[in-house]
Amino acid sequence: MLDQQTFTEELSIEIVSSRSQNSSWDPPYDQWNNIENNFNEITLKLIKSSGEYINVIIRAYDEGVAFNYEIPDVGNSSSVTIKDEVSSFNFIDDHKAFVT
Repeated sequence: MLDQQTFTEELSIEIVSSRSQNSSWDPPYDQWNNIENNFNEITLKLIKSSGEYINVIIRAYDEGVAFNYEIPDVGNSSSVTIKDEVSSFNFIDDHKAFVT
């Protein structure tokens, strides 16, 4: 929930973009010399009937899935208050999952 706006009901979905990346990077303080960063990504725009929106960015890796929320500029305000985070997952079977 953003301030008094809830993003859990009456949303339309617009696909904003998709991309793939195949790269690697060298961590400065780690035992591995090279870490692969290969993924497919899609950005979904969740739009309320009032026109307010947030973006959900979803990445699929060989090892799992990651997502984050991107909150757009909110006009004259310099901050946004997130009062509750209600993400949930529904699996079709009893799969093992790890959350970080």
